[in-house]
Amino acid sequence: MCWVDSAVAPIVEAMSDRSVDLYARAISIADLSSAGHVIVGPGGEEDVLLRDSCQAVTMRLYGSRASAAPVNAKFLFPTASDARRTAPTMITAADLLFRPRHRIDRSGKRLLLRDALVAIDADCAGASYRETAALIFGDEYTRAQWLPGRSTWLKERMRHARAKGEALRDGGYCKLLL
Repeated sequence: MCWVDSAVAPIVEAMSDRSVDLYARAISIADLSSAGHVIVGPGGEEDVLLRDSCQAVTMRLYGSRASAAPVNAKFLFPTASDARRTAPTMITAADLLFRPRHRIDRSGKRLLLRDALVAIDADCAGASYRETAALIFGDEYTRAQWLPGRSTWLKERMRHARAKGEALRDGGYCKLLL
């Protein structure tokens, strides 16, 4: 596997060690909510992929293994001529280390997409609309809302979710990628 520098997830480099330094703040990968993956390179360097809802940075650590235990990190700053270009990356890295912003998008569109994926999976498994509603909303709520002989918002939601899931399966997902 080969990783290249990109504008999508720029790389911040640091030297890591386990020396006892009273003034240093140890970085623990296990405690970082922004640390998603750790990739160990062929030279022993670790690429820690940091991300939140808005931004991403790769923190490349040389020295002691941060995935094994907390380490002190000394960040390698670029030359003065590169400082203006890399300053936003360093600020992003600091935000991801100390103040990640994890937001959950609870918009109607996102919830419909979630329901559509569940509905199409349930359909492929042979589940009915009511069983699909029970998967998404729970048995008790579905039993209370699913009235026999009457149309309810929940029945309409399940029909709409399944239709949206079928449209996504049949190529509509491509529009989401653009």
